[in-house]
Amino acid sequence: MSYISRFISHCRLFSFSYAITEMWCMADRKLMLRLGKPVSLNPQLAKERYLIPFLMNFLSDIIEQYQYAQSNPIPDEQAPIWVCWLQGEEQAPELVKKLISITRRQANGHPVIIITSKNYKDYVQLPDFYLEKYAAGVITHQQFTDMLRCALLADYGGLWVDATGYITRPIPDTAFNLPIYNVKGISSDFLHKNVVVDATAWMSYLLGGQRGSVTYPFIRDCLLKYWKYYDTCVDYFLMFYIAKIAREQVPACKLEYEAVPNNNYLCEVLSDLMERGVADTQGEEKRFFDSDTWFYKLSWRANYPMKTPDGRPTLGASIIDNILKD
Repeated sequence: MSYISRFISHCRLFSFSYAITEMWCMADRKLMLRLGKPVSLNPQLAKERYLIPFLMNFLSDIIEQYQYAQSNPIPDEQAPIWVCWLQGEEQAPELVKKLISITRRQANGHPVIIITSKNYKDYVQLPDFYLEKYAAGVITHQQFTDMLRCALLADYGGLWVDATGYITRPIPDTAFNLPIYNVKGISSDFLHKNVVVDATAWMSYLLGGQRGSVTYPFIRDCLLKYWKYYDTCVDYFLMFYIAKIAREQVPACKLEYEAVPNNNYLCEVLSDLMERGVADTQGEEKRFFDSDTWFYKLSWRANYPMKTPDGRPTLGASIIDNILKD
C-alpha cells in the first residue's frame, strides 16, 4: 500500500487527524535517522493519544472479559524455543542462518522449533477469515508473525526468539520459569527509542511465557478481533499498543508483567552502535560480552559499516565476523 492510499484509507477508517499524525511520525523517523539523531518523541505521543483510547473502546468487550481471568501458569522443563523464518531456514540470509545456529547452541537444553509458512498449521489453528486475509496480502508477514508468537505462547508456552536475535550465552532459566518473560528496563540510548510505545519496557522480539498465563491469550484475542473487522493495520506496532493495554488494564496481565525482573539492559544498544559505524575497540566489545545482557537484537537489513571514515575496523565488522565464524 502506497503512502497516499494508506493516508486516504486511514482518513476514512480512523480520522483525518490520526492520518496526519501517522504521516508526521513517518516523516520524522526518516529525517531523524538520516541525520543520525534519535526519533522525536512528540509525534509518537500524539499517535499514542489517539491509539490507546481507540483500541480500548474497540476492544472493550475483550478487556471486560479478561478482568477476572486467573493466571495459572504450568511449568515445563522442556518448553520450546520458537524461531520463525516463514520462507524456511534454508532460504534465510547467511547472517540469519548463523544466528539461528547460535540460538540452538545456547538453548540450554530446550528444543528449538523453526516455524515456517509450511508448518505453522501443525502448531496453531487460526480462523478462516484471518488466514484468508493473510493469503490475500491484507495481513502482512510482520502482522502474521505477531499473531503466531502470541498463539504459540498461549497454546504451548516457551520462548519466542526473533531469528535476528544474537544470544551470547546459554539462555537463563528465568526466561522459562516465570508466567511471562520479556525484555524490560532496557537502556534508552538508541536512536529508535521513540519509534514505538514504551520501547524500554517491552519489545516483541524476545517473549516468553508458560501455558496458563493470561497475557498472550489476551493479546491473541485482541488481534483476532481487530482483523475480523479491519482490512488495514492502524499501526505497524499494533501488538505493542495491545500489550500496553494488557499490562495496564487487565489485572492478571499486570501481575504477570510486574513479576518480570529488569533484564537485557543493552539489547538495543549494540545494533545501534553498529549502525553508527563506531570504531572497534577491545573495551567496547568487552562492554557487551561481559555485561548481564545475553540477548542482542540485530537486523539483517541494517547497513552495518565495516570501516570507519578513516579506515579503521568498526565494532560491527568485529561482531559480524565473530557471528559468521561461529
